[in-house]
Amino acid sequence: MKKASLALFAALFSLSAMAAPPTDGGFDPSAAPPPPHKQESGVKGADDARIGSNVRQLMSKPQRENAWVSLEGNIIKKTGDNTYQFRDKTGSIDLIIPHDKWRGHTVKPNTLVNINGHLKKDHDHMYVEVNAVHAD
Repeated sequence: MKKASLALFAALFSLSAMAAPPTDGGFDPSAAPPPPHKQESGVKGADDARIGSNVRQLMSKPQRENAWVSLEGNIIKKTGDNTYQFRDKTGSIDLIIPHDKWRGHTVKPNTLVNINGHLKKDHDHMYVEVNAVHAD
């Protein structure tokens, strides 16, 4: 009887542990992102970097390597091990987010996030290397 009770307790405990949400944060693709025309925020850059106020402006103006940017919008999908696609109402840009930068936040595609990082260029491809993820 003791063994059966112990086995039942262990089984119930392991099931509840599997159902618990991750505590170390990351991207959860279980929700649909808002349509672009419903997004009210965009990319905001530091004054000293002279970055545009949305993704379209960021992509259309020549930018210097390592310019500091702050993005506000949605991470809409995971595209690789630590690569993601960010979108505001004017366009999208790729992000590289190392796992430790999530700082415990679990983000879904419909979660409004603020991303801080540095603009990077690889030939004709621009992306943001993220230093911090902030979610409300």
